Amino acid sequence: MNNTASNKHPWFQILFCRYDMWSLGAFLLFFLLILSGLFSITDPDFWWHLRTGQLIYQTGQVPNADPFSFTAAGKPWMSHEWLAEWLIYLLVSRTTYWGGLLFFGFLSAGTFWLLNSTLKEMHLSPALRLLLLGWAAIMTFPFLTVRPRVFTIFFFALFLSTIVLYHRGQRVHWWLLPIAMIIWANVHAGYVAGLGLLGLLFIAEALQGPYNIQIHRRLRIVGIIFVVTLLASLATPHGFKILLYPFTYLKSKNASSLFIAEWQSPDFHHPRQWLLLAALLVSMGSGLVWQKRDWLPFLLLGSMTIAVLHAGRYVPLFAITWVIVEGEWLTWHWPTAIEKAPTLVPLQQAWRNCLTFILLIALAIGSLPLFAAQGRLQTVRLPRTDGQIHYPAASVAWLQANRPHARMFNKYAWGGYLIYRLWPEQKVFIDGRADMYGNAFITAYYNTVTAQPGWNEFLDQWDVDTALLTNDTPLSAVLTASATWQKVFSTSEEVIFIRKEDH
Repeated sequence: MNNTASNKHPWFQILFCRYDMWSLGAFLLFFLLILSGLFSITDPDFWWHLRTGQLIYQTGQVPNADPFSFTAAGKPWMSHEWLAEWLIYLLVSRTTYWGGLLFFGFLSAGTFWLLNSTLKEMHLSPALRLLLLGWAAIMTFPFLTVRPRVFTIFFFALFLSTIVLYHRGQRVHWWLLPIAMIIWANVHAGYVAGLGLLGLLFIAEALQGPYNIQIHRRLRIVGIIFVVTLLASLATPHGFKILLYPFTYLKSKNASSLFIAEWQSPDFHHPRQWLLLAALLVSMGSGLVWQKRDWLPFLLLGSMTIAVLHAGRYVPLFAITWVIVEGEWLTWHWPTAIEKAPTLVPLQQAWRNCLTFILLIALAIGSLPLFAAQGRLQTVRLPRTDGQIHYPAASVAWLQANRPHARMFNKYAWGGYLIYRLWPEQKVFIDGRADMYGNAFITAYYNTVTAQPGWNEFLDQWDVDTALLTNDTPLSAVLTASATWQKVFSTSEEVIFIRKEDH
């Protein structure tokens, strides 16, 4: 029967007869990842990335000083994501926001395709591949938005897959890494993680021992690739400065880690972090019984565990590393986890697999109108301004009509949206570029928002005459009771105050 299927339906054999339902489940996962952007929030930083991309496209130059705020006007600013921002603007301006969603959706699916291919090279069974990939996809999903860091997630998976397969003695395409690094260093400062992976591979190879000609040759190859890739990372408008930039976040008392959620340690009391906690516990358990003499898995998972416990923004990189390391552990310690030799599926079963796969795809697509009716999808040509993260569209309309040139104090998470809607006629007080504003300014800003002593002096220092806040911030309550401020506009979530003498 298998030969008949092969002769009469070669295309069918290629598409379906070789795959069981677990493998088809992986294809379904890739499809859902392509559509994942439809379910994503509109990231607060998307707006200023879009406006920066427009500025680069129209001027043909990468900005090196702040053009968007009146509190840091002209201050040096390293636009390290310039290429991604240019691409985001090009996609959104030519194809609407959906073009950006689909592009980053394919990038996300490509990340997990790389992981699946690596696990397949390890001969992990399709069922366990799908389990690990699904687990990691759920952990990573909140980070899969239209934002430059998705490039880091993809390139990290590419570098990790390459070094792991090389360490296992398999042939890899080293030439891809320097080329990928040229792109990576121009789309996101997370490129330094790729250099870190090569460094960990060099250490692991050196610790393999006993030292001999073969190990010397392997170390030389890794060393050469590291140097070439390092030089490739300098091919940016920022030159050597780009090497130092990622380390600015390691400073003690970094304001980002004190006040910005994604830079803080994960809160394991929140159900959203329970899968991460479970993955950490699984890692601890597998590490205790690891029998293979190999330093690379410990170096990889150990470094990413430290990173993710330091800041929740590293969850995707941890998830990718965890999938590869746990896949290695399963194939080494659990013989039944190894994929059996592939055999052709009988034609009748192949038809069932085909119909089941089509039904699941149809079910996924058919459920979209249901989610859209509940207001949970990105269903319009422009990004949503409501939902889990609310943006002050109504307040912006009022400001444009009544105070187009105000010196306005604004909520941090709304800064990017205000840049998109009001710049260049009006500049913002603050936005998502925390590294540019600096620790002292960010700290003073949060002390003001929370109405700490000295809040009025900070507003006076910057000649603020307008404030756009959420109704529930402590500063809103203080301004409401203040004799020098007056509420002039409000909705259920946003409120505008002006100084009374400016009314």
